[in-house]
Amino acid sequence: MEGKLAQRFGYIIIAFTLFWVPMVVTLLMNIISWHETDRFLMELETSAMVLTCVPAAVDPLIYTMVTRQFRSEFSKILSSIRGCPVKLRA
Repeated sequence: MEGKLAQRFGYIIIAFTLFWVPMVVTLLMNIISWHETDRFLMELETSAMVLTCVPAAVDPLIYTMVTRQFRSEFSKILSSIRGCPVKLRA
């Protein structure tokens, strides 16, 4: 149980780092290139901002799907649908 928890915690830290590193890098690039900002750097910053916001939108779905009770109830709903081939482990 502790191993699974540590592994999940590691995944969360890695995902957090991967989603935030582009924003930090673009902000540092803005500081280093204090002269005129070019269009590419602005587009890069916008992309990094969007990438940084993705986890906030997706995390509630992921954490909901991870809980055993939710998977169990969701499986019941899917199994009640005729011909649904999806099976979730509860």
